[in-house]
Amino acid sequence: MEVVDKNAWVNFYKNTLFSHILKFEGRQNELAQILKDLKKQVDQSFKSDKTLDENGNIIEEPKHHTEIDPFTVISLINVGTLKKRSTLHSGLLNRDDFRVDLTGCAESDAQSAWYYPYRVKQNGSDIYERPKEIISRLWGLFRKLAELKDIKEIEKIIIEILPQDVIGINKLSTGLYRCRPDLFFPLNATGKAFLDKSKISYTDTVVETEDKALQVWNDYLDTLKRIKETFKDQEFYDLYYQAVVDVNRSRLNKGHKQEDNNLSTKNKIETNMPLNQILYGPPGTGKTYATTELAVQIAAPDWYASLTETDTIEHHKAIKEKYDELIKTKQIAFTTFHQSFSYEDFIEGLKAYVPEGQTNIAYKVEDGILKKIAIKAQKAAGINKNDVLGLNSSPKIWKISLGETWDVERRKKYFENSEIRIGWNATGNLLTERNEDQIKYFESLGPNDQTSLNDFSEGMKIGDVILCLRDRKSIQAIGVISSDYYFDEQAYELDSDFAHVRKVKWLATGINFNILALNNNFQLGIKSVHELARISWVQLVEELKAQDIIIEEIHNPKTLITNSVNHVLIMDEINRGNISKIFGELITLIEDDKRAGKSDARELTLPYSKEPFTVPSNLYLIGTMNTADKSLTQLDLALRRRFEFKEVGPDSQILEDMEASQHDVDIPLMLKKMNQRIQYLKGKDYQIGHSYFMPLCSVMDETKYLETLRRIFENKIIPLLQEYFFSNLKHIGLVLNDNPDDMDERKIIQDLNFDENIFGYGQQPKGNPLFAVELNLGCFSDLKRFQQIYH
Repeated sequence: MEVVDKNAWVNFYKNTLFSHILKFEGRQNELAQILKDLKKQVDQSFKSDKTLDENGNIIEEPKHHTEIDPFTVISLINVGTLKKRSTLHSGLLNRDDFRVDLTGCAESDAQSAWYYPYRVKQNGSDIYERPKEIISRLWGLFRKLAELKDIKEIEKIIIEILPQDVIGINKLSTGLYRCRPDLFFPLNATGKAFLDKSKISYTDTVVETEDKALQVWNDYLDTLKRIKETFKDQEFYDLYYQAVVDVNRSRLNKGHKQEDNNLSTKNKIETNMPLNQILYGPPGTGKTYATTELAVQIAAPDWYASLTETDTIEHHKAIKEKYDELIKTKQIAFTTFHQSFSYEDFIEGLKAYVPEGQTNIAYKVEDGILKKIAIKAQKAAGINKNDVLGLNSSPKIWKISLGETWDVERRKKYFENSEIRIGWNATGNLLTERNEDQIKYFESLGPNDQTSLNDFSEGMKIGDVILCLRDRKSIQAIGVISSDYYFDEQAYELDSDFAHVRKVKWLATGINFNILALNNNFQLGIKSVHELARISWVQLVEELKAQDIIIEEIHNPKTLITNSVNHVLIMDEINRGNISKIFGELITLIEDDKRAGKSDARELTLPYSKEPFTVPSNLYLIGTMNTADKSLTQLDLALRRRFEFKEVGPDSQILEDMEASQHDVDIPLMLKKMNQRIQYLKGKDYQIGHSYFMPLCSVMDETKYLETLRRIFENKIIPLLQEYFFSNLKHIGLVLNDNPDDMDERKIIQDLNFDENIFGYGQQPKGNPLFAVELNLGCFSDLKRFQQIYH
C-alpha cells in the first residue's frame, strides 16, 4: 500500500487552492460553468442541482450558477467518495497530477453543500433572486481567512453571515475548517461524534438575530478552547483525520453485525470476537469477502487498528493484500466444504506412498487442514512479535546434534561463538549453484542426512527455537536462531570445521532437560537436525519450570508473554459438508471452555497417529453458509450449539458508496425492490446479494454499462431466479416488474400460445399454464427496461 501524507491537503489548500479560487471572484459565472462541466463528469454527485419536469426529464434552474461563493465551491468539490473528490479537484485546477489524500478534508453532503440560498421563497412561491450581500460577504470572509492570524478579526463578518437561513454554525465551521484547519474544527456529523466521544459537550442553537449569532460564535470559540485543553499540542486536522478514520471503520464493519462495529483497538478485537462463528445469508451478499476482513481483524489486530485507508475500494485492496500475506505465512487457512469432504481431509488420514528404494506401497499419516493450523497456532501461543527473546510469531522447535557425543570441545566452541554448525562440507553451499561433484556427493547421502541438510538450510527460520542434544532423552542447551543459513568457505577449503552455519542466541547451556514428557515419551531421533513437531514454545517453558530448570531470560516475569498470535481457519460453504463426519470427535474440542488452557480443557488421542490433540485458544474458526442451499433449521444441532451465527444480508449502501449507479439507473433501489418481491414470494433466505452488481462499480460509457448490466442479469440474476421459481416462471416476471400492457419483446416472461391442435389426432390433454411460458432475455435492450424494475 502506497504511503501518503495524510495532512498534505492542508498545505495544498493554503498554498494552491486558495489563490486559485480567489482569481475567480470577479469571474463567478466562469467559475460556475466549470463546476457545471464537472457535474456532467461525475453526474450523481450533484443531485441537488437537478430538477425534474412532469415527465421525469432533467431541467436546469434558471439563473442558477451565474454567481457562486468560494465556500460553496470548496464544498461542492468535496462531495462523494475520495476518488470522486480527487476528480473534482483535478477538474477545478485543470491538472491531471492531483495525488493529495483528502481523507482529513471534511466531506460534504450533496443535499446541503450550498452556502447561499438555492432558491428564495417569497409569498409562498419560489423566486430565483437572492440577496447579493450573502455571496459578497462570503467572498469577503474567504479573503480574510487567507492571512488570518487572530480569530477576532473575522467576528464582525461572522455575525453578519450566521443569521442567514442556509448557514448555521455547523456548516460554517466546516467551511472555516477546510480553509484554515489550523484554527478551526468542523461541527459536522463526524466532528460532533468526535466531541461526544471526547466528552466535550456542544449544543446546537438556531441563529435568528445578530445577538444570537454572537452567542453562538462565542460558544463555538469556547468549544475550540476545550478541544485544545483536552488534546494539548495536537492539531485540529490531526484530530479530525482520526475522527474520519473511526467513522469509516465503523461503516465498513457493519456487515459483521452491530456487536462487531467500531472495533478500533487490539484489545476489543481480541476480547469481542467469538472463537467459532458462521456468517450466513443469501447468495451474493459478500460472505466470503466478509471472512477476508474478519480474518485479518483477528489475525493482525495491530495492523488492522492502524489501517487508515477510508476509500472503500482502497480499503478492500489493502485488506486483500494483508490477507494474501497471512495466507502465505499460514496464519490464515481457507477450505471449502463439499459432499465428499471427510475427516481424513480435515483432521488426519492415511496416505499411500512408495518408500524410496522400495516397490511396495506403504502408508503414512497425513495431517488435515484443521490439524495443521491447530499445531501452528499452538506453537504461536504465548508469542509476541516484540518478544525480547527474538522468537518469531510461530516458532518451530528443532533438535540438533552438534558433533558426536564425545565431541565436547566442538560444542563448547559453538556455544561461545553463538552458532550452530553441521558437517557434510562436500555438498558445497546449499543455496547456490553447485558443481557436479558436490551434487553427486549430496545425492550419495542417505535420506536422513539429506533431510537434515535441507531443514538446516531452508526449513529453519530466524526466531525458531533450537535444542541441542545431550543424549536421546535429554537436552543440554536452548537457543533462538538469529540468522539465515550461510556457508563458511574458509572451513570448507581448509576442512577445519563444519561449514554449514547459522547464528544462535543461546538462552541456556549446560542444562540437563528431560524431553520425553514433551515428546509423548518418544526418544529423540538419530538425524542431526529434526523438527519436534509435537512441542510448542509454551509447553517447553512450562516443562522447564516443572523440572526446576529456571532460565532467567525465559522465566523472567518481564519476558513472560500472555499474548498469543491468532490463527484463523475459514470454512466456506460449511453447510454443504457432513458435519458429523468431518469433525468427528473433535466437535467437542472446539468449544470455548474445552480449548487448551481453558477451565475444562480436553485432549483426545487421534485415531491414525495415536497422538494427543487439543484445539488451542488462539485458533478462530469462521464458516460461511448460503441460506438458499440450506436453512439454519436443517443444520447439525452439534454445530449450531458450538457456533455463533451472524447474518450477512444484501447491502445496497456498498453499491452506493462504490458508485454502481450510472446513466440514471439506480442500482441500490433496483436491488431493494427485487428483494422485497423475492421475500414476499419465496422468503428472506432467497434474496439477491449486492456482490452480483459489483462489476458496475467502475466508470463506463452508456453502451458498456448496458452490456455489463445485461450480462449480470443474463448470466447471474435470471439463472438464480430460475432456480428459485423453477415451478412458476411467471414469478420472475413479477420480480422484474413486467408490464402486462407492454409489447411481448419488452417482457421477460412470454406466453408460448401453443396451437390448439398441438397433439394432432390425439386427444387434447389438459395442460399446465405455468409451463406454457418462456424467458425472453432479449427484453433488456435498453436502460429504460432496467429502470422499469423499480419504477
